[in-house]
Amino acid sequence: MSDRYEVEVLLRPPVELASSPVSLCAAGIVLKAPQTLMMPPSVAVVSAGCLGVLGIWRGRQAWRVLTYQRHLRRSPRYTMSSTQIPVSRAVLFLGRGFRWTQTHTERL
Repeated sequence: MSDRYEVEVLLRPPVELASSPVSLCAAGIVLKAPQTLMMPPSVAVVSAGCLGVLGIWRGRQAWRVLTYQRHLRRSPRYTMSSTQIPVSRAVLFLGRGFRWTQTHTERL
């Protein structure tokens, strides 16, 4: 997949917040009562492990989306002391910056 669309994917709603707890709860149910689901204990342990890994994986994906979107609303604090400012007669230091494009305006 192209790196260009990686950021665009992070702008969607975090739908993983629904599947992550469901997978983790299903793993707990499979471990607690495998006979209800007509599973032998060995199959139940493997199924619960797979569901647990899926729940953790989807939870991390949701966390990544939420973290990215939170930082869009609140930029990290940027501070400098007066001794850290570079001194030059040719260039005026204005702080951190980047080339603002149409994509940045759309995201904002």
